[in-house]
Amino acid sequence: MPHLSGLEVARILIEENSNTVFVLLTLFKDESFFRNAMAAGIKGYLLKESSEAEILTCIRSVHAGKAYVNANLTHFLLNLQQPINAILDKLSNHEINILKLIAWQKTSAEIADMLFISPKTVGNHRSNISKKLDLAGKQNGVLKWAIEHKDLLA
Repeated sequence: MPHLSGLEVARILIEENSNTVFVLLTLFKDESFFRNAMAAGIKGYLLKESSEAEILTCIRSVHAGKAYVNANLTHFLLNLQQPINAILDKLSNHEINILKLIAWQKTSAEIADMLFISPKTVGNHRSNISKKLDLAGKQNGVLKWAIEHKDLLA
């Protein structure tokens, strides 16, 4: 989709009290994306690798008023009981401030100038944040996480 993601479209329609229920068919096996989908009100969460039978089962379940999550992601449901704020508790106040600036899409150099620290120090903080939020190895993981959770960082 050129301008909005499927999740963003669903979120807008759900907020407008649309009578439609939404099933998300996605490539994302990411817990942050999953949390955002559940928080938005998505009733079905499938992976694009799902079989035709599973897609039909999901549609039938959602139509019957039940939620459906791909079996490979059910462990995320257990983690939903852990509030996202508990995740932020892992970070220092300085790291949270840097995460806020990242959410505003500031570069490391801009953050360094704003906080009167070196860009290398910002890089170290980014690395620590990535480890604490379990984003290591994900391309632009900290930036994506910060943007997705911008409302929590306000």
